[in-house]
Amino acid sequence: MFVFFSDHAFLFSFVVSFFATVTSLYYSEVLGYEPCVLCWYQRIFLFPQVFLFVIGFKRKEKGIVDVGIVFSTIGAILSLYQYLLQLGIVPTFVCNASSAFCIKRFVFEFGYITIPLMAFTTFILLLLLMILVKIRGKKSKT
Repeated sequence: MFVFFSDHAFLFSFVVSFFATVTSLYYSEVLGYEPCVLCWYQRIFLFPQVFLFVIGFKRKEKGIVDVGIVFSTIGAILSLYQYLLQLGIVPTFVCNASSAFCIKRFVFEFGYITIPLMAFTTFILLLLLMILVKIRGKKSKT
């Protein structure tokens, strides 16, 4: 199972990042949910990964793994921070008055699932897939 996921990590990462990007655009452009400042920063670290993973899948470039790890780590930190803001666990971050508030919940399913939690899950999944590639690469060198 470990080998299967590490061998196909770029493909899985592409699929995850592609659907997360499409979902993000659907929420903002179709449903009209205005992204807040933190949402925009999360998008900055998510959207390029779609293209990175296509290149990684086509060319099997392992250097993309490090970029994916950095982007996913920063995105996960931002989305976790925003999720904790929405739950009231950390002090409220004052967003730009002309944009959407970072603590506003557009989605709140099952009493805990919000858009930042979905983003956090996406970034963690992408991070784990890239770590699998990195671990697999180290094992094959020894």
